[in-house]
Amino acid sequence: MTEGRNGVAKLSHTDLTDVSLDNHHRSIYETLLVGRWITPAPVIGSAQTYGLDADKIYAYPLAITRALTIDRLGLYVSVAAVAGNARIGIYKDNGSVYPGDLLLDAGAVAISTTGIKEIVIDQALTKGLYWLAIICSVEPTVYKGAMAYSPLGRSSTTLKAIYSHYYKSGVGYGALADPFISGAGLTTSSTYAYTTVFARLKSLD
Repeated sequence: MTEGRNGVAKLSHTDLTDVSLDNHHRSIYETLLVGRWITPAPVIGSAQTYGLDADKIYAYPLAITRALTIDRLGLYVSVAAVAGNARIGIYKDNGSVYPGDLLLDAGAVAISTTGIKEIVIDQALTKGLYWLAIICSVEPTVYKGAMAYSPLGRSSTTLKAIYSHYYKSGVGYGALADPFISGAGLTTSSTYAYTTVFARLKSLD
């Protein structure tokens, strides 16, 4: 603020400009319904099915735009596999849009029957990028959420495809690695990104 003509205060250009996007753009995730399952990004279309491979770890981006707490991690089994389990958890981002340190290994859930398979947790998350991870001992068919956006961007070879998530085959079923395994590949989709793991909102903090 500067002094203008006749001693009247005058606002400068810098007084009127705030470069912080948070002060000018409302996130659609600032207000969420407690007790509902949330998705990592805006979802398009109806639920579709996807077959998960055994001994293969998947990591899906979870963008958190405000402080909150989640009380469930889960998936929906549409076609049951033989007796087996899925292990799910949360990774922090390493700062380069890649899973880093393990934040939570939520444990295992049986996937030998259809329906929602969930693990009760109590995990506070601050604003930032996280990764929902899953590895199965068998090969179930699950529902996937089709996402209209991915922080991984679009394919470097064709703008038609969008990068969806990281994966690494032949890992071997067991406790989630800490930190996340290096050298994971990227899955691309010609239509949309997707996730097979979901989180349930406990509270907005």
